[in-house]
Amino acid sequence: AKPKYWSFKGKAALRFSQNYISQNWYQGGESNKTMLGEIDLDLNYDDKNRITITNHLDIDLGFATSKADTLHSFRTNTDRLSLESTFGYRLVRNLDLAARMKLGTQMLANYPVNSPDFVSKFMAPFDANFSLGVNFKPKWNNFAIEIFLAPLSAYNYKFVRYDYLAPRYGIREGRHHMEDFGT
Repeated sequence: AKPKYWSFKGKAALRFSQNYISQNWYQGGESNKTMLGEIDLDLNYDDKNRITITNHLDIDLGFATSKADTLHSFRTNTDRLSLESTFGYRLVRNLDLAARMKLGTQMLANYPVNSPDFVSKFMAPFDANFSLGVNFKPKWNNFAIEIFLAPLSAYNYKFVRYDYLAPRYGIREGRHHMEDFGT
């Protein structure tokens, strides 16, 4: 039989909830309805010798109603789109030389209560992290752990596609991006 190098797995969830706050509740708050959708996908490669590639895509999107917000019938309360990929070259058993990439942004606009101006949106901000290091992956029976060490080799990049939002995310006015090295 031909060896199987690639593996795929995923899970998805959709949750709904409703919260009712009585007027007699002395601590305050407001009634709301929420929805949260989650998708986690893994696409991995292992040549059973030296090379491994792991890819994890995480999508979380949630909404909540808010009576206090008269401009929006619902608001996003969770919004994450992230991809993490690791390329590993096995040095010895359970220890890889590894390169890791993490990318993250959100999908929809996020508005403060009763404001028509968004404070974040797709690619505003966008974060990227690239690092080189070692990946220690010990296994005991059915228990596995992964420890990635890259103490000084991280490259961080932040991009905001809207000028007026850049300072909110630590980027100098008039610029769309910033970069640094470190953890």
